[in-house]
Amino acid sequence: VIPELTDESPQEDFQDFLEDATLLEEIRKDVARTLPHLLFFLEPNDDLGIRRYAALERILFLWAKLNKGVRYVQGMNEIAGTLYYVLANDENIPWANHAE
Repeated sequence: VIPELTDESPQEDFQDFLEDATLLEEIRKDVARTLPHLLFFLEPNDDLGIRRYAALERILFLWAKLNKGVRYVQGMNEIAGTLYYVLANDENIPWANHAE
């Protein structure tokens, strides 16, 4: 079923876009400061460190979108970053490969 478009639909869509962009900006600021002492997030080979930060960003964004009552709060990046690091370094390689 295709919803009927109204004059308000584009405005609501744009408002949702702005809210998502603001949320993502907030998450990006914190992710860039997550566990800077760990080589895990700084590894230069194949931009692995950058890709891991991007994965953490996606994890936090999705969590915030799925938990609107709580959303994202400062400090969640440290908790999620630590969990991601531990899971990605699991002895069970197939599990570690799917840490994200």
